[in-house]
Amino acid sequence: MIEINCSEIWGGINSTNNDVTTRRVNASLYSRAHDNDSGGDIYYFSVCGKDLITRIAIADVAGHGSSVSEISSWLYEALSDNMNQAEGQKVLNKMNQTALEEGIKGITTASVFTVNAMSSKLSFSNAGHFPFLYKKCNETFWKPISFTNPKTKGNIPLGTLPGTHFDEESLEIRSGDRFFIYTDGLFEASNKEKESFGSIQLLETLNDGPDLELSELKESMVQALETHRGEMPVQDDLTFMVVEFANEGS
Repeated sequence: MIEINCSEIWGGINSTNNDVTTRRVNASLYSRAHDNDSGGDIYYFSVCGKDLITRIAIADVAGHGSSVSEISSWLYEALSDNMNQAEGQKVLNKMNQTALEEGIKGITTASVFTVNAMSSKLSFSNAGHFPFLYKKCNETFWKPISFTNPKTKGNIPLGTLPGTHFDEESLEIRSGDRFFIYTDGLFEASNKEKESFGSIQLLETLNDGPDLELSELKESMVQALETHRGEMPVQDDLTFMVVEFANEGS
């Protein structure tokens, strides 16, 4: 169990299978590089100085090695600079500016999620990444969440254009509400028939476990992927996490 407290940041690019907790956020994270211990997926958690704002960032870089390490350091710096800011979109603004100044190291999509323990709100911003999935505590089925009124030319991968606008929208959340974050290695995982795991199997796996603990739901997703892939080798990096808004002190 990784416990993150005031003014702390934890994460990176290394493969991991761990549970993470902050003041009002519990998460179960799985990240695996397809060919070594560190790959092209980046994940971070941060907590503000007053222990009110938990921020989660996930990024998918088209590449490996030193370029991913550098982009990971950019994300860490952007999270650190904006740790006490309520707006998660500022993290993406900073990342986009750095990518343009330093030069594109690989096509990078990203999502930033901000959980405010005081207002009980989940805010989200996106840079060309996939919609996340959400389930209310009193419901059984998960559903994808996208922007309701996105800017026409905004929310594109990082380092593409200067001055890119990144939307930010919010949901009111209650204790027990869950959301699911992932990179494309999840639903693009293929079997020997070249059939992708896909969004339908992803939702079915989540919907089959409404009463599972976070770590159990994570492991059920890992097992579903292994069953689907069969003898096919891992072809891409894979990162996903199940996150729950928790009661105070739980």
